[in-house]
Amino acid sequence: MELYHGGIQTLPSLPKRAKSNLYGSIVPADPPLGSYLELKVVVRSEGINVRELAAFLKTLDRVYGRVLGDGLISYSRRREDQLVIAEARKGSLIFLFQEYVTSFGPTVSLLLAWYFFRFAIKEVPKAYDHYQTGRLQKVKRQVLEEGLTARRASRAPKPRSRREEIRALAKQDETLGALPAAQRNAIVRYLDAMYEFEERQMPAVKRFADQVESIEIKFHADRNEDDE
Repeated sequence: MELYHGGIQTLPSLPKRAKSNLYGSIVPADPPLGSYLELKVVVRSEGINVRELAAFLKTLDRVYGRVLGDGLISYSRRREDQLVIAEARKGSLIFLFQEYVTSFGPTVSLLLAWYFFRFAIKEVPKAYDHYQTGRLQKVKRQVLEEGLTARRASRAPKPRSRREEIRALAKQDETLGALPAAQRNAIVRYLDAMYEFEERQMPAVKRFADQVESIEIKFHADRNEDDE
């Protein structure tokens, strides 16, 4: 859903209760001092296209900045609030993004950025391809077994929209699936609208996503905690 304010396209609002419940789903009550949330992106380290990597990082930064809620212009002027790569490791190329959980806004921003890339970039295209493949096989089988004409076969149900795919994935997700439906649907609308805002970058980001081996989020109780 596209919203406009004074002729300027804006994101749909995300209820505070939805943010609070999302935060509480991964951050325990009274977390230890120094606790942080970590977004870990593992990329195949050979043959990385620089422009596609740049598009991925730019989109991640813009999604993070938008969720903070003050707009990208304000975000671009506050260097201290901008997303930072905490560490980059060798082997497979690994990017680590970390936020202390005492900072509510940045923590929720990192969490929603993870969902955005999981759903809109990695899983929805796979789900769409799987659906299309199954749909085409079903139509072919009906044509062979039932003698359907090409015109009748073409009336098969259309594939689900991106928002419908995100909604289905959100409902299956352990965290989002536990939220009240209204809050979960608000997050779905928000992620889908975010895609529209960043659509110009999406072709390059999707190509880069083919090189992403995993994108994970994890709560750490201490910065000195060893990686599992």
